Amino acid sequence: SQKVMVSFGTGAESPKGIDDIFVAPRLEIRNHDKFSSDFRNPTEKESKSIKDIAQSEENYLLFGPKEIGKTTILYKVYNYIFNQIEDKRIIPVFLDMNNNKSHLKREIATFLALSNSKTDKLINNYKIVLLIDNIKIDGSKQSRISLENISKFVKENPNVRVIGTTTSYGDFESSGKIYENDSLASFTKINIEYFS
Repeated sequence: SQKVMVSFGTGAESPKGIDDIFVAPRLEIRNHDKFSSDFRNPTEKESKSIKDIAQSEENYLLFGPKEIGKTTILYKVYNYIFNQIEDKRIIPVFLDMNNNKSHLKREIATFLALSNSKTDKLINNYKIVLLIDNIKIDGSKQSRISLENISKFVKENPNVRVIGTTTSYGDFESSGKIYENDSLASFTKINIEYFS
């Protein structure tokens, strides 16, 4: 049963759950091949829904400024996938990179409260969706190593895909250098847009 998250109004219908009041932001794919000289203004826009992202087989990286709702979107994707574990044999795992997680298999084992051997079996027998919050992409050595670790883990484990979030990083991002990073080549990049 859905837990009550928010209470509002005075009618018999309250309190409401978060799913009753949540309004998803616009999620627009960044296609750097179709970007004008100001790459933040693409010539074509393709939108995705949270459900599209959750059901896809692709790796995604969601960009947005602080406090726009990146973590909330990951939780919505997590809940969508979690509610279909038995039917789809897909297991969502939520990780926060703010805590400098570098050994993904160990972090999966910790999240699921499993031994390393049981985690290996799970990764081989189920599809795993890593929902990774706060991936740092700023051109630093630490961020390059982190991205390489994520990319390598996904390549070595074909049942694993990633949906990650990152904060927009101003000059580094607008320079287009973000697209020069080979570790990001397999990610579809999505802007989380403010409501207009």
